[in-house]
Amino acid sequence: MWSNLKKTGDMVTGQVGFHKNKDVKKVRVQKQREIINRLNKTKTHATGVDFRQLREQRDMEERQKVKEKQKQFLNEEKAKREAIERESKNMSYDRVFTPEQMSTTNKNTEGRDLEEDFM
Repeated sequence: MWSNLKKTGDMVTGQVGFHKNKDVKKVRVQKQREIINRLNKTKTHATGVDFRQLREQRDMEERQKVKEKQKQFLNEEKAKREAIERESKNMSYDRVFTPEQMSTTNKNTEGRDLEEDFM
């Protein structure tokens, strides 16, 4: 039975041929109307639908989603950079050594007084 099947490279997918047509047995199968009727009830034909408009709308929604993802990614990156910058400012000593806050512990501000007390 399977030995009679013929399949060559130039045949379309699903196409079947036979070596000997005499050996082919054909059997009639009765249609099951219940199943066909149920399938026919679910069929819908889109008439008057503007497929171009639907495609453009879908493309626009997809572009908006991509833009939102990019915006969210950029906001996250900006927040990370700001956090790193704040952390580096907190760890730096630049704001500790300001001239206004610096005071000397030496009572003698002139160098002359130190030299006179030496001897």
